[in-house]
This record gives sequence, structure tokens and C-alpha cells, in this order.
Amino acid sequence: MKTTFDIPEPLVKEIKRIARERGVTARAVVQQALTRVVEEARSEQRFRLPDASVAGWDAMAPEARSHVDQNGGLHALVLKSYER
Repeated sequence: MKTTFDIPEPLVKEIKRIARERGVTARAVVQQALTRVVEEARSEQRFRLPDASVAGWDAMAPEARSHVDQNGGLHALVLKSYER
């Protein structure tokens, strides 16, 4: 299939230089580059964050909840953990 693309002149010059060095046509260099991009896109895997959810406040051990309550609440406890 024949298709037309506008390619910036500096890039065309670089493609032709690479083709000369490799002893192939500029067309072959472009086809190889596009094939590589398509293959990479097919093999890309999306990053998935693992599920790190917890059961919540009710699942926390009673002694832990008591400790949190006695120390000004969960927010205060978290802030204290940053103090040194």
C-alpha cells in the first residue's frame, strides 16, 4: 500500500544517511522503524497498582483502636510518626 507522509527534512536526511550506512533503501529504514513502534505498542503493558485496600477501622484490633483514640485520633498518630 502506498501512503504519503510529511517528514521534516532533517529527519529525511538522517534516514537517508542511515540507509547508506546499512546498504539498504530509505524505505527499508522507515519500514523497520515503524514496525518496531507497532511491536512495542502491542507489547506494552499498562501499570496496575496492586490492591492494597484494608478491611477498615472495624477490622482493627480493639487495643490498636484504643491506642489511636488515646493519642488524639488517627490523624495525630500519623503526624507523630513523622516526628523524630
